[in-house]
Amino acid sequence: MTTIGFDSHVEQQAPGRLGALRTKAGGALGRLSWFERISLVVVVIVGTVALLGPLFAPYDPVARMADPFLGPGGTHWLGTDESGRDILSRLLYGMRSTWVSVIVVLVVTGTIGAVVGTIAGTAGGWIDNVLMRVVDLLLSLPGPLIAIAVVAALGPSLTNTLIGVALVWWPWYARIVRNEVRSIGARPHVEAARLRGSSGWRLGRRHLFPGALPPLLVTISLDVATLILTLTALSFLGLGAPPPEPELGSMLASSVSYVLVHPFIPIVISVAVTLLALAGNLLGDLMQAGRER
Repeated sequence: MTTIGFDSHVEQQAPGRLGALRTKAGGALGRLSWFERISLVVVVIVGTVALLGPLFAPYDPVARMADPFLGPGGTHWLGTDESGRDILSRLLYGMRSTWVSVIVVLVVTGTIGAVVGTIAGTAGGWIDNVLMRVVDLLLSLPGPLIAIAVVAALGPSLTNTLIGVALVWWPWYARIVRNEVRSIGARPHVEAARLRGSSGWRLGRRHLFPGALPPLLVTISLDVATLILTLTALSFLGLGAPPPEPELGSMLASSVSYVLVHPFIPIVISVAVTLLALAGNLLGDLMQAGRER
């Protein structure tokens, strides 16, 4: 009887909780301006197409499907490239590759930066000095050149490109988290936790890092567009996945030689890169506006 009563209570509470979540979500959407609502729609559409691109691709992106340089038509909506491959399929796969690469780099670098920054800000003293001097050293180096040097040493591939970019990207996040942790550490509730005997690890995990997380997420979201352009540029220089793998940068590089004869191909590739970068910028703006509220 007790179990049945408990289950009935849970069943009665569940709809109420779902209703509260719906109300909260509806209130958040209601506070958005018309421009922010349009931005949200653009981010959702572009992000969905980028992530699920292969599901919409009509052909194999690396297989020759027709004659080279066919114009847009019913069979090939965006035509074919210099090797007779379907451009639409390659664009969809290339957008997915870039979008997933950006997510991977931001998750990895954000995690590393959060851990290093939290340790430095919480521990203080010589640990803080050592970690921040390493961060300062990496920030003083020309990031793009270091990434290119790493990829050149390891060999051109998408994985090595992500490693090279991640190596020079995480120090920014470590600096932001460390400064936020140091600022939060001087607040009264943290001082009270210290007086109660909370250890450094407990302070960092329960009081310091949660306060530094919102500015970190906003900074990460603002870097999406920059990282998209960075990865595209490295791929354009031949430091991404080797041909014939579909990547936006390498596709754009191969289309440069016939830009005057078949300008449609580099234009549609550039539009795809622009849409990804625009979605990244809009995402950062939405995150920043949400934090300011």
